[in-house]
Amino acid sequence: MLRPDRRWMWTSVALTLLVGACLGVVIDRLLIRPPNVLADQPTSTGPPPWFVCNQSTADPENEPGYLYPERFRKGLLEGLSRDLNLGATQHRDLEAMLEDGRQGARKFWEDSRHAYCDIRDAFRSSIRELLSPDQRVEFDHMLAALDQKNIERAARSATPSAESR
Repeated sequence: MLRPDRRWMWTSVALTLLVGACLGVVIDRLLIRPPNVLADQPTSTGPPPWFVCNQSTADPENEPGYLYPERFRKGLLEGLSRDLNLGATQHRDLEAMLEDGRQGARKFWEDSRHAYCDIRDAFRSSIRELLSPDQRVEFDHMLAALDQKNIERAARSATPSAESR
């Protein structure tokens, strides 16, 4: 019986690992994490718009990613009513369940926003403590510009685009 050469064995092991890694990357990029197919929803570069701190009017209701926006609830209610042939009582019960879900989601996002803002403010305070008075002035200007940018981004995302109407 012929005994395989060690060099051949190590080469085949290395090639197997290389091919496996390449296939893993391809599967990850193409199947598991597909590119953003919604061209009108750019990739976020910051916290969700409803996480704008010091702004009590932030409303997550119509934001992308919000759990139960009105358009989703209406579509789900209509689709389930039609597809399952729901009776009037079942329709009303499902509508109430969706409203409960909306209220729960709103409470969750509001609590999350407050927690995020508390963490952000503590982090900013920690940084300020490290800085000299001149650096603090510059840091405050940087933060003001960043906060304004977040407010503008939130306002833009709250306005529905012409294509989505």
